[in-house]
Amino acid sequence: MQHEVYLKSYNERNGTDLVGVVQVPTPPMRLYSKKHRALADVKPPSRDVE
Repeated sequence: MQHEVYLKSYNERNGTDLVGVVQVPTPPMRLYSKKHRALADVKPPSRDVE
């Protein structure tokens, strides 16, 4: 199944009404950086990769 947000966006753009068949859990994600201590310290647009 597609990610729920992507599927909703796809339906809006294409005028379709596709639905998910199986609910797939999306695990929490974390960001790690040696340069920044908080997400608020990263100013967009940023492409800092370490």
